[in-house]
Amino acid sequence: MEILQNLYEFDVKKFDFLERKVFIPEGNVNLFGPPSSGKTYLVWNHLSFSDPESYLYIDLFDLRLEGYSIWEKLPDFLKNHPISLLIIDGWRGEALPDFPSGNIIAVSRQPFPEHGLTPCHLPPLDFEEYLLFDHHQSTQITHTFNAFIKSGTLPGIVRTPPETRLGAIQHLLGSMYAAPQKEAIFLFALRMTGRAYSMHQIFQHLKQRMKLSKDKFYLYIEELQAEGAIDFLPKYLQPNAAKKIYTYDFGLRSGVTFEKNFATVYENMILLELRKLYPEIYYHGMIDFYIPDEALGVIAMPFTGRDGVLGMMARLTEGIALNRLEIITMGYEELLEYDGIHIEILPYWQWALKDEK
Repeated sequence: MEILQNLYEFDVKKFDFLERKVFIPEGNVNLFGPPSSGKTYLVWNHLSFSDPESYLYIDLFDLRLEGYSIWEKLPDFLKNHPISLLIIDGWRGEALPDFPSGNIIAVSRQPFPEHGLTPCHLPPLDFEEYLLFDHHQSTQITHTFNAFIKSGTLPGIVRTPPETRLGAIQHLLGSMYAAPQKEAIFLFALRMTGRAYSMHQIFQHLKQRMKLSKDKFYLYIEELQAEGAIDFLPKYLQPNAAKKIYTYDFGLRSGVTFEKNFATVYENMILLELRKLYPEIYYHGMIDFYIPDEALGVIAMPFTGRDGVLGMMARLTEGIALNRLEIITMGYEELLEYDGIHIEILPYWQWALKDEK
């Protein structure tokens, strides 16, 4: 009971919280999202408006809890205190206590729908949210966009000064996953962003460098996908083909490689925006992202002009239905029609901020 009493005395004061698009709903909630997407700060902001005696916040990653079992004594503690909200941070899907007199917010990296909680997904910052977080406060959208490219989408990294950002990224990567095999898979995904690999190729590559069983490999792959940390993009109508690898934050890549590959980083940026709207996305030929339900193709072409666009159109539509094409650039914008296809060419910052894609 003494441990729970110490945790109960935790009081979240009001702090300078920058609003997110996601709000925690009422009732029993599973707040989930990939590492460092801002889940804990969203919870703390929620608690800062509450009476400290009305909640109990437990962080299962708290090193002070090592060697202690809180689950057995938790139900009695809840009954004997005026607690109406229990927060379990660092939740991994363990059985939750019976708490009919209050609500539970369980914070995890991946969703656990089997527990019957209301799911609430918090991804990292999108570009619109980044505009609130950017401490440069530039009046030039292009300057803000360039800062976005360098900092990525994780709130804590975005607020880190540029001169210490690399160290912050590498510290985060080193502490993100306890299992070295899981960490190795994620670091491989960062280094190989935008490239197509089969699962067999990834497994063989890692197996040459460390002890790794197939069972563990596929378990960690499944967990990383469930967290949203890695996104394997399939090829359209070819489910057995190699899948392109992307991750949940394009800024982390700078912590694991000297390679400057802006094209793949740009693709990753665009995919993160598309994932907010479309669960089913493929790559196909020269089309980076194809959404069959919308007959929509999206291509990352940061440096192009009209001649470059028209020059590729004849080779673009083989084997797919295409009504609309969005080409995302670094400045060039124009509306075109080609053989019945509506083509919208616009810079990333306009595309990411428009109401409909």
